[in-house]
Amino acid sequence: MLNEWFDLLVSFLQCSSVRPRTSGGTADKLTTRDALTYLKEIRETFQDEKEKYAEFLEAMKDFKAHRVDTPIIIARVKKLFEGYPNLILGFNTFLPKEYEITLDEPQAKKPVEFNEAYEFVNKIKVIK
Repeated sequence: MLNEWFDLLVSFLQCSSVRPRTSGGTADKLTTRDALTYLKEIRETFQDEKEKYAEFLEAMKDFKAHRVDTPIIIARVKKLFEGYPNLILGFNTFLPKEYEITLDEPQAKKPVEFNEAYEFVNKIKVIK
């Protein structure tokens, strides 16, 4: 099964115009090790949730068969790996720069000032 996943990920790499990663100003090409390391991380993370592993495989198959495009595959990966930011961000390794995934940070709630709270309570009293 790992070989099948690897073949699918390699196909994804070939279809998605993968950008070379840069470190210290030099371009690094993706290697077989990069793909295998990522697949191993997915397999270990979902060792008790085989259906997630299978769903990722299906997503890669759909992409390889041109049934979905890059934005759709990204959306599927984000949803599938929700709660696992390391897997979501790890997928960036295999994406063109213009499709880089970012995690949506929840907006911090603005603290309510005393006066605002007081006015709100007074409005509620008036409505009753």
